[in-house]
Amino acid sequence: MNTFNDNLEIETPENLTLQAPIAGFGTRCVAALIDNLILGIGMVLCAFTYVIPAVEQSRNLMPIIIFVSSVFLVTALYHLLFELLWNGQSPGKRISGVRVIRA
Repeated sequence: MNTFNDNLEIETPENLTLQAPIAGFGTRCVAALIDNLILGIGMVLCAFTYVIPAVEQSRNLMPIIIFVSSVFLVTALYHLLFELLWNGQSPGKRISGVRVIRA
């Protein structure tokens, strides 16, 4: 039976053993909290800058529709793009020292 280990060990075809530490629950939570704070602050600033003044002036719902669509796209692409462009790290993961690796 396998016991819990804080390191991931991968044996390569060349009989080398690669070891990588596994991020714990707390570290992952801190990284997610930082990423969500970045996303939240960006969304609030965008709402105060564009949506609220546009709705107050014209009573038009189009700015709200554009804002909701933009929030969806940014939220959906945030982690994907950062992990592709920053070698498996979003800003929260980079600050926390966590990185996604592939076997």
